[in-house]
Amino acid sequence: MSLPVVSIVVTTYNHQDYIKQCLDSILMQKTNFAYEIILGEDESSDGTRETCQDYANRFPDIIKLFLRSRKDVIYINDRPTGRYNFIESLKSAKGKYIALCEGDDYWTDPDKLQKQVDFLEQHKQYGLCSHNAEEIDFKKPEEKIIIPNTNLDLKIEDFIRANRLATCLIMFRKDSFKFGLSWFEKIPFGDLCVILNVLKNTNQKAKVLNDTMAVYRIHSSGIHGSLKSNNTKLIKAYLQHIKFFKIIKKELLFEQIFQKPIYNKLIKTYSILMSLSLKEKKKIMYFKFRFLEVYFKIIKKIKYV
Repeated sequence: MSLPVVSIVVTTYNHQDYIKQCLDSILMQKTNFAYEIILGEDESSDGTRETCQDYANRFPDIIKLFLRSRKDVIYINDRPTGRYNFIESLKSAKGKYIALCEGDDYWTDPDKLQKQVDFLEQHKQYGLCSHNAEEIDFKKPEEKIIIPNTNLDLKIEDFIRANRLATCLIMFRKDSFKFGLSWFEKIPFGDLCVILNVLKNTNQKAKVLNDTMAVYRIHSSGIHGSLKSNNTKLIKAYLQHIKFFKIIKKELLFEQIFQKPIYNKLIKTYSILMSLSLKEKKKIMYFKFRFLEVYFKIIKKIKYV
């Protein structure tokens, strides 16, 4: 059997309400190449595991199911994460390209994989391809907000400043990803880990296509959904960003090529935010403003000018 062109890595834990829609949206993909689904189930307690087993039995040529144990969970900032499941699932991928979709998100365009592969095949200077998405908040399921990232070229310094891509949007070249990096098990944000890993090792760019081809779901048991409804978790999230910065500055920011561009971008962003009225600041999410403000204070101390 020939190797798949794309491996879709799906990590899932307690996603019983969402996992069927996720897997169905992947199985509906129309491609002129073979793809596989690497399905990592992290020993859920809500029936997710049984649903994954059912899909794996029905689609054995496409779905490769890996049943993980909670005994192997990696703790980051004293909280359990799905990082072990994620890393081991990535290791199992055989495709030339890897696409990501967590079990609570889903794709909406049957040509998504084909469009991303076509782009990366034709543009070797890009290590990663993404696209637009719709965002659904569990509190307002009738409303869909399009995440505005239209037709962008992004470099590594853009992601160090702020990650604007949801996990379910990302496709990258497998040979651009390097395993064994110590900081990959320390940084709280798995999707950002992947992006920094790919772009740092290749000095390539990331492309955001015009197409809107996925739904990123915000719900109470998810990371961003819980932040919106819990001030204590929000404060902890700030601390995670600070720890993230302390880790990556040793790995990335001491390289001269990144220092001044990142500093200048943060200066510009902070200046714009400070010039807004209180009413205007409220129009953007308050925690995003606070996050950038804290970020700026940290980087300013490093004195990269």
